[in-house]
Amino acid sequence: MEPPARTYHDVRERRQAGGRAEIEQWRAAGGRLYERLESGREAPVVRVAAAERGLEMRGGTIRPLRPAELTLWLREVRMVPANFVAHAAEMGVTTTTEAGVERMEADHERLVLERNAATGHARRVTDLRAKVTIEFEQPRDTQGRSVPRIEIRRSADREIWRDRIVSVEFDAPVPPEVLRLWEGLEQKR
Repeated sequence: MEPPARTYHDVRERRQAGGRAEIEQWRAAGGRLYERLESGREAPVVRVAAAERGLEMRGGTIRPLRPAELTLWLREVRMVPANFVAHAAEMGVTTTTEAGVERMEADHERLVLERNAATGHARRVTDLRAKVTIEFEQPRDTQGRSVPRIEIRRSADREIWRDRIVSVEFDAPVPPEVLRLWEGLEQKR
């Protein structure tokens, strides 16, 4: 198993409710998160989090993320297969294998990751608390790590969104403007 990446960067195209958006994400150790969402209909939205604090910037307006919004965002990030595996020990994950499927369960968090036992490719992750499932399709190798080309988020068996992962980088240098945002939040402790 490869060591956890220090940084994760992806660019994705999202199809949701008849609209399209482009999303860029950066993640780094210690709960550092950055997301920029652009759609043709509205001004870009940037969310950033670090040191248990978060901000949202939209159309020239900056507002702090409420604790519940930040908790939900961090929970969604835990559903990323590589992040789930990296935090398995602290979440108290138990693993079972049956019929070629490895099932990793974090009982306290109520999260379940299912992977192909032979290849390690993620099939789906389920948040039992929120009753949300993300299915992963068309796995590919990126820098020696398995990543999907497609992510489909479902709730009550209904598709909420579908992302096509355009690019993924592990351990890439974080752009200075993203670092400044993270450091600004960390200095406000």
